[in-house]
Parts: sequence; structure tokens; C-alpha cells
Amino acid sequence: MSIDGATGFVPPDTVQGDLQDQLVTLREELLQLRLATNDRPRVAYVPRERKVKPFSGRGEVTVQDFLADVESLFRARAMSDEEQCDFMTSHLEGDARQEIRFRPVEEVRTATCIRRILLEVFGEKRSVSQLQELFYLRKQADGEGIRSFAGALQQLMEALLRKDGHAVNQPDRVIAEHFAEGLKDRVLRREVKQQHRLRPQMSFVELREEAIQWSEEEERPPQSSRRQTAGAFELVADAGEAGNVTDLQRVLSELEKQQHVIEALTERVERMEGVATGRTGGRRSNTPQRPWSDQRPASAPQNLQTR
Repeated sequence: MSIDGATGFVPPDTVQGDLQDQLVTLREELLQLRLATNDRPRVAYVPRERKVKPFSGRGEVTVQDFLADVESLFRARAMSDEEQCDFMTSHLEGDARQEIRFRPVEEVRTATCIRRILLEVFGEKRSVSQLQELFYLRKQADGEGIRSFAGALQQLMEALLRKDGHAVNQPDRVIAEHFAEGLKDRVLRREVKQQHRLRPQMSFVELREEAIQWSEEEERPPQSSRRQTAGAFELVADAGEAGNVTDLQRVLSELEKQQHVIEALTERVERMEGVATGRTGGRRSNTPQRPWSDQRPASAPQNLQTR
């Protein structure tokens, strides 16, 4: 930048040129900074904590589900052992809370101790042999859906493996086989068993979905024919099948005959009603009716004596 020493005046062209040079320099620095940071916004994803439902020992929440939710939250948070104990006891209600409350302090000093007590008191009480018997005797009940039946088998297998992890070899295959054997519908059971034999690598979930899809196809009403009611009777059938057309014609002929019989009976009843009310041919007679005492035959004698 050149400055006049006598007056201290800076030419405008010189100032503008210096500003442009500074602007270019700043743009280059900004570009380098963007390249260094990749010019992308950084977002921090915080895992959403799962809400832990209170456990009482008698509700729908099992002790296994409660402990799984608690341990999941402990992994998401950085909590001391004392905070974990306080959190677990604050989410206990009823019998479960009383069980922990009246235990000696040294038995409930850690979250692991509380977990062990809850499992001992509210955990699975049935033995391995009892669970095995319940599993193999479980069949699909009347009115029970396929998905509900499959879920019941999974719960029994889960309880069995929780009691003894080595009680069943290849549990997925065992559930699939017993699922196919336990279906109530005979046709569906045969189809599912055949699918399982042809595709032994199919998992239990895949076999269950195949059974549900097959069941829905069986229950879907046929689309080839429909029946509607309009006026008296109207039948609509598939005209593409000769047998159905013949049956339809026969039914329509019978309905037409019945309609003629109904019309004839209706006409006869109307005539009888007309005779009873003094109508002839549908018209009322204009001749006045005489009392019954005056209606005597002309040839009858007038001097009849009553004996």
C-alpha cells in the first residue's frame, strides 16, 4: 500500500486492491478449514433409554423381563453399585419390595445380590422334567391362533433353557418339529410337516410364517362365484363352468315353478275372501241383504206348525 508522505492520502485504487487480496486470502483459509473438518455437521446420537416397568411378583411382568430391562439400562448408564441398588429397589412393588426390604443388609448390598434373591423367590419353580413334559404335551387348542400357539411353545422352551441350558439340543429344530406335530387342522398339519421334511434347514420362524400363510389361503373365500339377494331371488354364478350353468338353470326353473304356485294360491285365497264378503267376480252386489228370518224358500208352506 503506497501512502503519500506529505498529505497521508491513500489512493482508492490501492485500498481496493488490498481489500481484494485480503478477501482472497480469507476465502482460501475458509476452504482449507472446511476440507479439514469435511464440512459436515456432527450429530451425537444418544440411545433412548428403555422404560422399566415396576415388578411386583404377581403382574404380567416376569422377573426375567424385569431383570433384562434393568440390566439394559445399567449398560446404557454409568451408575455405581449403590445407584444400581437404589434403582432396582425403587422399581419393586408389593411382595417383591417386601422381600428385599426385610432381608438383612448384607444380603442386599449389591445389585447382583438383589438379582439372585429375585430369581430364587420369583423365578421358575418347575423342574426340568416338568417343563419338558409341558412342552411335548402342548397342542394347539380350539380357537387358538397359529401365532399364539407358536408363542406358547417358545415361552416353554425359553423357560426350559433358562432352567438348564443343555436340556435340549438344537432347540430351534425341536420347536419346529413339535410345532408341525401340534397343529390342530389335519390338512394344515400334513402340509407343514411335508414342508419341514422337504426343507429341513428351514428355521422355526420361517416354518411358522409358512403355516400362517397357508392357513390364510385356506380360509380365503372363493372368488369365482357370489350370491346376492335382490327382489325375490337372484343367483349369480360363474358362467365359465358348464356344470354350474346347468345347476343354475335348474334352480331358476324350480324357483319359477314355485312362483307360479304362489301366485295361483294367492288368487284362490282372494276369490274365497270375495265370496265370504258378498263379492262376485271382485264386485260387491248392490242388492240389499234381507234378514235371515225373511229368507225362506218360495215353495215352503206358510202354515207350518211346530210339533
